[in-house]
Amino acid sequence: MEYRPLSIDEIESLVQPTIRKQGWTELNLNEDPPTCLVMGALEEGKLVGFLVLQLFPMLGPAYVEIGHRDGTVTAGLLAKMGDVLAEARGYMVICDTETTERHAQHHKLTKLESPVYIG
Repeated sequence: MEYRPLSIDEIESLVQPTIRKQGWTELNLNEDPPTCLVMGALEEGKLVGFLVLQLFPMLGPAYVEIGHRDGTVTAGLLAKMGDVLAEARGYMVICDTETTERHAQHHKLTKLESPVYIG
């Protein structure tokens, strides 16, 4: 068994079809800067497995000074960041306060049902 990082061309031709078939979000394949790394397991040149490390946008943390917590600054920050996130293929939001959770619900983000682990 050979384990090695896959090239962009290999990811497109060998990995993306499996990702599409599974109904997963397709990988963003930028070379500069790289947005993912795919480690492949190849047996006699055939891909038999892969593991993806994605540089996936994560929104947070967020902070607003106490004297400005009427929602105006938060709404402004979210609106401007929304312009950036509109170009992303997806993103995660860490809702560590009631305010961020309300905004996530307001913007109809999907709350994950499955476990998420950090390390």
